[in-house]
Amino acid sequence: MENNVLNEIVLRIRIIEQQIRKIDENLKSLENFLEFYNKNFESKIKEKEEEIKSLKNKIDEISQKIDKLENELKRKANLSELKELKELIDLFNPLKSTFVTREELKRIIESINK
Repeated sequence: MENNVLNEIVLRIRIIEQQIRKIDENLKSLENFLEFYNKNFESKIKEKEEEIKSLKNKIDEISQKIDKLENELKRKANLSELKELKELIDLFNPLKSTFVTREELKRIIESINK
């Protein structure tokens, strides 16, 4: 009977040892995975930080270009000024305007005076 009990205890110890080995293997596997994941995660964070810096620089460039465009637009003629210029050009355009010669003007003045 003692031998039986001893065998059972030895068997239980072996089973516990096997379970401990499995737990240890699982822990090592988990540690390896976490180490890999952590390295991968850190590299992804660095990539995203670089992308964010690049985007910030592009936004700054675009903002500066918009400011330059606004300043240029302020110096340009607006629509009403352009319409006024067009009217003046049309008024003095020799192809569209009808001019009177001196002789025609003299005749008109003489006809009015009569």
